[in-house]
Amino acid sequence: MLSGTSRDGVDAVLVEFDGQQPRVIASLCVAYPAALAVRLRHMIERHLRPGDDEMQLADQELAEFFALSAWSLLDDAGVKAKDVTALGSHGQTVWHKPVKPRPETIQLGDPQHIANLTGIPTVARFRQADLAAGGQGAPLAPLLHGALFRPGKGVCVVLNLGGIANISVLDHEGNISGYDTGPANCLLDSWIRKHKGTDFDDGGQWAAGGSVDGKLLDLLLADPYFALQAPKSTGVEYFNYRWLRSRLDGRQPDPDRLAQEIAYLAERLDVTEEVVRLGTHLAAARELLAADAPAGRRLGFLAQEMLREINTIGSKANDAAIAAAVIGMKEELERFREQLENIE
Repeated sequence: MLSGTSRDGVDAVLVEFDGQQPRVIASLCVAYPAALAVRLRHMIERHLRPGDDEMQLADQELAEFFALSAWSLLDDAGVKAKDVTALGSHGQTVWHKPVKPRPETIQLGDPQHIANLTGIPTVARFRQADLAAGGQGAPLAPLLHGALFRPGKGVCVVLNLGGIANISVLDHEGNISGYDTGPANCLLDSWIRKHKGTDFDDGGQWAAGGSVDGKLLDLLLADPYFALQAPKSTGVEYFNYRWLRSRLDGRQPDPDRLAQEIAYLAERLDVTEEVVRLGTHLAAARELLAADAPAGRRLGFLAQEMLREINTIGSKANDAAIAAAVIGMKEELERFREQLENIE
């Protein structure tokens, strides 16, 4: 079970591990109850470490919600709890600050309470374990990508677009690397929530109606995070509405225009800048897989902008191997865009 940065609910998947590839038996997405969603938003969007008392209350409430979601999944699948080997619960991230000397990441949804309510052994604290091992606590997706998409030859690049975007680089020998590239949906979500009173830009329609201010885009891209070398991770504690406002420097931009600016920022960071940084990986790459958050149709415009930018990279590439890899990426992204358009 996983609840991501966008906080629109929990994704629950029942998976059978028998053989080399896991098999999905059933899945569902359960939206947070309105009152819980509001409390989480207030807790997280202060962009301060939550207090212990409010975290303790939310920890229990989320555990009960996750347990009910697990029961719903099992009921839909006709599977009994006694037949489930383990339940993996990521929890809801409410604070992520992996900065030394005291890195910290907090996910709520007490796993012991979930285990007691479901009767299923519950595995959790994944990010804390990674921090304890000297990692950033994020992203965790490369481990899954390595299991699902390890290429038979060359390199596979997987781009995961959630509230925060991360990239995974996988090779045929089993080597895995990955890091957070920066914001994907989170900035646009916060901007549209403020100016339109809705939670997300469905299909990217709002962003598609604007235009790009090159100077402002360069200002946003100048943030020091983007120049950091991997490993690195980030979250809405940093990339949020306040981050946007602080970089507008007193301007009062047209909300529609800035909506496209934000989408273009995500596209530039997730494709253009990272493609360049991948360097030798790109020359060997055979495919780019783009994975969206649950509501895939939300990113129609973003996928189109990525495709346009990849075309630009290909036209400027001096190295034949890089140009060929870009063409491969273009073909994969075109298929991804078609999949988005076919989602009902």
